[in-house]
Amino acid sequence: MGSVRRRFVAIVVTGAIVGVSALVAANRAGQDPTVSTVPGAATTTVAAGRVGFSPGADILWATPADQARELDLMAATGAHWLRLDFPWPSIEPSRGQSNWAPFDTLVGAAHQRGFEIVGLAGYAPGWATQAASPGAPPVDPTAYGRFVGALAQRYGPQGVHVWELWNEPNLRSSWSADPNPAAYAVLLEAGSAAARAADPLARILSGGLAPATDARDGSQMSPITFVTGIYSAGAGDSLDAVAIHPYSYPALPRDTSTSSWNTYQRLPLVHDVMAANGDGEKQIWLTEFGAPTGTANGAVSLTAQATMAREGLLGSLGWSWSGPLFWYALRDRGTDPADREANFGLARRDFSLKPAYSTFVATIDRSAGAPAPFNDRFVPPPGFPVGAREIVQALHRER
Repeated sequence: MGSVRRRFVAIVVTGAIVGVSALVAANRAGQDPTVSTVPGAATTTVAAGRVGFSPGADILWATPADQARELDLMAATGAHWLRLDFPWPSIEPSRGQSNWAPFDTLVGAAHQRGFEIVGLAGYAPGWATQAASPGAPPVDPTAYGRFVGALAQRYGPQGVHVWELWNEPNLRSSWSADPNPAAYAVLLEAGSAAARAADPLARILSGGLAPATDARDGSQMSPITFVTGIYSAGAGDSLDAVAIHPYSYPALPRDTSTSSWNTYQRLPLVHDVMAANGDGEKQIWLTEFGAPTGTANGAVSLTAQATMAREGLLGSLGWSWSGPLFWYALRDRGTDPADREANFGLARRDFSLKPAYSTFVATIDRSAGAPAPFNDRFVPPPGFPVGAREIVQALHRER
């Protein structure tokens, strides 16, 4: 989280610089950069169960009053999901010494507001990496497995069953070395096995993949290439779904003129890889998506951010395999309009709302019940009628 936003897509994709420059100019003029076609033109809302927020780690350390206010604003939109950070260095700064209190508090507050939680189990403490970089994976993958298992054991009984293992491992900045799908697959297998052993209801997402192309210097890898590498390493069974961060700003997600680099539009190609490996029934979850306002290079106008919110939500309805979309973020991290990282919120730092907030609310259908995730892995509770499992699965797939 964060590294992809620092690597604004215009400087990642060299072939799109001219087109992106025009989009930036349009945004600075306060115009929508393009008009996008959303699949199913008659559809104007998306079910609440397909919508979430990814507020970032800052919410963990906010004052109780600000934390409550942020959670209330997110809940007021009707969104069903909340992606919360569970950073290993903060939970276990020293080997064997755990700090659960702030996480227990936040999980409880989120559940009080009706959120279902996706837990991000990210990064490793220095004692586990023996490296200076905070993005380095642990020397011993089983140590990460023990950490993920402890998360599942503690929070499974509290209703947290979905875990995203690592964050943006297809970037050097999030891996402390050139991205390596085979090495990540070892970490994924360790974490997945431990979570499932601790909680039979645990469901595993890959580490959310940043929008990127295959860099010649090896510093980043496209989601397509990285997912191919996970399957080549034999780790497909460790996943219940793939997670991707399909940021497209300053272009709208469905702007077809950007299809050569726009990760949102290239999601079907990732699913093609999954299908080719026998996982066509599995979903892709969009665990970070959004756009910054302000004056920084690549920032969008308030109007364009609102359009981005609507089309990001509605665009995924055209894909039967698309899971929930998580907007990053509810609240700006700062007040400097020239700092792109500080301005992704639907609300400003002082909690005043941007136009995109009301657009976001208007696009969510609160009356639509939340679909059960990972229907192909339905686990019947004790006493469930014999033979009914297949019926429930079939009904869920038709929803």
